[in-house]
Amino acid sequence: MLQTEMLCHLIQYISNRATVQRNYYRMWYNPTREEPAMNDPFVQEPPLFEEVQRFDQLWFRLLLGALAAAGLYFIIAGSYIQLVQGIPFGNKPLPDMGLVAVNVFIFLLGVALPVALMRLKLEVRLDRHALIARYWPLAVRKIPLPKIKSWEARTYRPIRDYGDWGVRYSLRQGHWIYNVKGNRGVLLELADGKKFMLGSQRAEELAQAIAEAKQG
Repeated sequence: MLQTEMLCHLIQYISNRATVQRNYYRMWYNPTREEPAMNDPFVQEPPLFEEVQRFDQLWFRLLLGALAAAGLYFIIAGSYIQLVQGIPFGNKPLPDMGLVAVNVFIFLLGVALPVALMRLKLEVRLDRHALIARYWPLAVRKIPLPKIKSWEARTYRPIRDYGDWGVRYSLRQGHWIYNVKGNRGVLLELADGKKFMLGSQRAEELAQAIAEAKQG
């Protein structure tokens, strides 16, 4: 009975945390940071620009798939041979508890992490209130439209300028970048003098949408 009660409490806690996280993202997407009502015109307002980017490069998915497959093979083979058949696994077999611990580590690093990386995505949304960049599930950046001083679609060097793709701060460039793939983006200069690079597969279209939003 105690275990059942603890499990129910755990499920309730996870459900509550998911609700809090969902409401948090709703607040970021709302320019007033208030819970949006069903009749709120902002919720129903179509965006001026919207883009979703993913790590869908073939080589990247093949690499992560290979890592996940290798991790699963080691976990299944090791567990079956040593824990089920009772035969020591490998040239230097570990104790059973040691093997379980290694399997958990391999699952997290070799299976769960690749799956999580394949689910990463960069969502960009522009409307007449703000530009919102959400790098799910790592970061959210909301820039009110009046704070955007200048913008420019440009080509950059992902490795040399920023060190890689992802959510990064470049000491060389002196600003943050959100990117997923490619070498095109829009460089924003804000009213406080800070800059922010947003990678995009439709950089010119995003820059044009910002210009139209600022004029309107």
